[in-house]
Amino acid sequence: MARAGEAPNVPPYWITDCVGRMQLSLPSKADVAAVFPKELIRELDVNRQNWDYHDPNGFSDGTPVYRSHSAYAGALLISLPMNDAERLKALDNAGTLKKHGQAYHKKHRRPFVALPLNEREGLAWRSDNYHTAILRAGDSLAYWSAVDRPGVDLSVERERNFQRLLSGLRARPPMTVPSESGVCLPYAFIRDDDGEVFRRIAMTYRLQQHPDVTIFLEDRTAEHIEPSTQRRPETYTPSYKLNDFWAPFGRDGGSYRSVWFPPGRNINLAGYEGKAAFVEFTHPDGSVDYGYTVAVRGDPDSKEDKPDLFLYVLRHAALAKAKGIEPVSKETLLKMAETIAVSVKRRSVVQ
Repeated sequence: MARAGEAPNVPPYWITDCVGRMQLSLPSKADVAAVFPKELIRELDVNRQNWDYHDPNGFSDGTPVYRSHSAYAGALLISLPMNDAERLKALDNAGTLKKHGQAYHKKHRRPFVALPLNEREGLAWRSDNYHTAILRAGDSLAYWSAVDRPGVDLSVERERNFQRLLSGLRARPPMTVPSESGVCLPYAFIRDDDGEVFRRIAMTYRLQQHPDVTIFLEDRTAEHIEPSTQRRPETYTPSYKLNDFWAPFGRDGGSYRSVWFPPGRNINLAGYEGKAAFVEFTHPDGSVDYGYTVAVRGDPDSKEDKPDLFLYVLRHAALAKAKGIEPVSKETLLKMAETIAVSVKRRSVVQ
């Protein structure tokens, strides 16, 4: 048992999962958010009428989440497990998308190449400035797209990353942690041997025994600093990112305040220095909840991978009360959150 001021110990019965190149431990079984099957089907539908943006991620019971996302050498969507009908519809839409692309490129005399998948289920193609692939990983589908930056030919890099995805993507049941080098995704894993590939993996969990508690961890390649004329330098700092996360809680009649004074505390997360905040937030209806957040600023110029990290542990008491479950207390949430933070580390790899 940790004494006051000491980091808590992670109980041996906690369950471990992985996010990107990191891992974390949770106190009990948890649901994992990913892209809703209907949203992936919609994303692949070239004939869809509704193009409004909304976050496509959520849990299998239909509850949406608003920060989960994936990127790996390009944009990447990973679906929740699909049934056969959903998967066939998604692949049918992908086939139509491919045909439209082929017709467009032929009309404009641009290259279009269908790519072999080595007996994998899915579709893939490329043109002069992009690659697209829809690949099956267990019961989920992955939709990957890599596009050149304006004026920069990345065709060799794109092809290399496509081959890496083609050979390395596989299913990964939740709460299993591979020992190989690579990147963990919801319900999937990409085996690779190159830690320099750009990644931005953010996964959201909901504890099954405590549905009021959601946990989020983002592991991303450290952002390169843009010129100050394009982005203010302070926006890269952990303090700014914490404030930016909490600011929306003060809109539409809500409010928030730090439980701690001073508000932010220095913290070590996965071996990197960052800032932590513990916050009380009030909903527009007057109900009160709590949240714990940690932000780490990585180093884009380091020879070793030093990523940007963001962790939150939030309580929404109404979600537990709706199921007749007693919400966790403020004290329990903080202890749980600090223990989760201690558990976050770079995933061990067996060479």
